[in-house]
Amino acid sequence: MNLILAMLLCVLPGDVKVSLLDGSARSGSLSSVTESAVILRDGNRHTEVSLADVMSLDFSEAGENVAAEAQRVSLRGGSEFSGSGATKTAREVTLLHSVLGDLRVPAEAVQSIRMKPDDTAVRAQWETLRTRQTEKDLLVVTKRDGTGLDFLTGVISTVSSEKLEFLLDGETVPVPLPRVYGVIFGQAITVADKAGAAKVKLLTKSGDVLAGEKLTATGETFEILMSWGKTITGDIKVLQRVDLSAGRLTYLSDLPALREVFSGVDPEGSLLSGLASAEEQALLFGPRRDMAIQGRTRLRLRGKEYTKGLCVHSRTEIAWALDQKYESLDAIVGIDDEVAFQDGGTHAVRLIIQGDDKVLVDRLVSGKDQPQPLSLPLAGVSTMTVIVDYGDADSICDWLDFADARLRISQGK
Repeated sequence: MNLILAMLLCVLPGDVKVSLLDGSARSGSLSSVTESAVILRDGNRHTEVSLADVMSLDFSEAGENVAAEAQRVSLRGGSEFSGSGATKTAREVTLLHSVLGDLRVPAEAVQSIRMKPDDTAVRAQWETLRTRQTEKDLLVVTKRDGTGLDFLTGVISTVSSEKLEFLLDGETVPVPLPRVYGVIFGQAITVADKAGAAKVKLLTKSGDVLAGEKLTATGETFEILMSWGKTITGDIKVLQRVDLSAGRLTYLSDLPALREVFSGVDPEGSLLSGLASAEEQALLFGPRRDMAIQGRTRLRLRGKEYTKGLCVHSRTEIAWALDQKYESLDAIVGIDDEVAFQDGGTHAVRLIIQGDDKVLVDRLVSGKDQPQPLSLPLAGVSTMTVIVDYGDADSICDWLDFADARLRISQGK
């Protein structure tokens, strides 16, 4: 895989930003990529970055932005294509792509087809329907009064340029295509479902995602082997990013908790203790993932915003089953800007992190402190427990951020 990636990167144009697994980044003109390193050039200076530490590469001169077309095909392996003229038979789905040409995908690999342009008014409803677990297909239509989406369950046999054949209660019903917002296919276990996670993802300037197993490049073209065995070829200038993070890290906010206990915002015996029920307090001040506790804003530490992380109020205890799969935890820790500067920065929490029965961290974090990087070795740890405890007798607005918290996956596990 390293040699294949090197072939690709040697022909990619322009400056590149290399994001690393520890949260840092390097940038410069791409000089070369060996089997073990990315080498950047800045004038006469060369910087070598270990390929094993690379999470992604972003290119600043990857061609002009291309507007996404109306229809959108999403695959079970994570790929997504915009195009036109989508059709379906029992065996395959076809889509005309402005850059990649005529795409033909096995029907079993397709998760959904959005037939109409993206509509912000119904986008959330469409995405909710797409994530439903259903054995039958969903025919999604726009309500006649325009207030949202509705759906029917059945079997979608064919989709043509004019109509859709829908099997409902044993009877085939032709549905005019103008009424169809999209189709979502049942979650039957298929060869595509059993395939492992994509090893590489290519993101294009038009918003397409190509997720595959193997990447090669010659001249000005790239070739990616998709999960269903087909190789797709395209112009390398359309690429915006090469994502290599799969199998290398997991964001803590994406990992389901083994146990989560919120004990309330005020210590027992304080003046404000008991003013709100435990249920009300949990609803208002329970842990938030990828956002601050109130206002649905991003995590922010000293003016810098983070799209990933946890915002945790004292007193909270969260445990995760790591099952000895991870080698380290990296994060930026501090009191969220939303409350850090109130009352002279006196808000404080006691942070305790345990690996199985061993205490790894025990420190006081206050609003007066600058955000601190946290790096913990976790090799051999089965369960990690984070306790955000009361830091003083008054715990109102004690919001601790675990910004950009990432678990690095042990290789070879």
